[in-house]
Amino acid sequence: MKHHKLSKTKLLKAAHRKHSKLAIWVTVVGSIEPIASLPIAFKIYQAQSAQEHSLFSWSFFLVSSLSWMAYGFRIKSFPVVAAGVLWSLVYIPIIIGVFIYS
Repeated sequence: MKHHKLSKTKLLKAAHRKHSKLAIWVTVVGSIEPIASLPIAFKIYQAQSAQEHSLFSWSFFLVSSLSWMAYGFRIKSFPVVAAGVLWSLVYIPIIIGVFIYS
């Protein structure tokens, strides 16, 4: 039985490539994901009704995304900051719509 030895450098390079691909994937998904909530905002403003939406829940989501954004700045992670910013940009109009039309 033959044993293959991988050098520490090769293992670190392989791990870095894998991490880089994951970082790219998370950045793409995190940037697109907020778009999924835009129909909710459009529906609230189009129907001028937000009776089925909770101001508390959407406000909590905003506080959560702002917290993630702050954490992203702290750890200097562009994907985390970008996701926090994008989610906040989606949540704010929803919160305003819920406040106005509830």
